[in-house]
Amino acid sequence: MRPIDETIEDIRQQAQFYQGKKINSCFLQDGDALVLKTDYLLRILDAINQYFPDIQYITSYARADSITRKTPAELKILPASWTKSSLLRNGNRFSSDIETNK
Repeated sequence: MRPIDETIEDIRQQAQFYQGKKINSCFLQDGDALVLKTDYLLRILDAINQYFPDIQYITSYARADSITRKTPAELKILPASWTKSSLLRNGNRFSSDIETNK
């Protein structure tokens, strides 16, 4: 995992690059953000909110098993940090190579 200070610096630099533009949504890429430790994720969310004050939505993929690994307290505190609206995308993926019993 990257040091949190590097991640926050990237967020700050992006805010500087897009200065003067209204950015209203953010998608946390590279997979399931909920696998991150809650304090690490909260620092990322706080930085996004700090450097992008117009943010309305923060979205991420989330697998069912990573959601169930969070405590009820963590699941209550996280949405408050995801700004006015948060969305976790959860979906099943199916393979076309399903093996059948013969």
